Amino acid sequence: WQFSTELPKAVPFECSDPQEFVGPSPTISVTFNMVMDRDAVEQRFRLVRKADGQSIPGQFNWSGKAVGFSPSVALIPDQVYLVSVAAGARAGAGGTGTAEDSSWTLHTAPLPAVLRTLPQNGDKLAEPYTSMQVTFSSPINRDSLLPNLTIVPSATEVYTSWDELDMQLYS
Repeated sequence: WQFSTELPKAVPFECSDPQEFVGPSPTISVTFNMVMDRDAVEQRFRLVRKADGQSIPGQFNWSGKAVGFSPSVALIPDQVYLVSVAAGARAGAGGTGTAEDSSWTLHTAPLPAVLRTLPQNGDKLAEPYTSMQVTFSSPINRDSLLPNLTIVPSATEVYTSWDELDMQLYS
């Protein structure tokens, strides 16, 4: 009579931020197919900035089969980072560890910049009662933008709305 058991393995990671707009302080989660030996996983986990190989320190937070990693330093904007768990991470019950390395990449969002405006900057033929649209390169914090937005000549009543990713302001 013979049988075998499944080896531990990581399934694709998740990030607390939308994949295309990873911020400076994300939580990166890796879920395994079984409960893992925490020390074995933490020793093999790496978050590395691809450009220079700089290892990013952080704290681990466990919940069942999943480990969360929160960097203790802010990630640099517009950079590629490599997330990996090296082979050999054992299950909580012991035995043979993961058979192969698991790795993923994430790209941090660029610094916010204005990509375009409607009407265009300096437009002298804009209709006086037209709406305004500002498109940004990455999501914008609404509460920090509006107090710093100046409309010339000043408007008496300004109504705003945003797209779902907070990248376009309509006024």
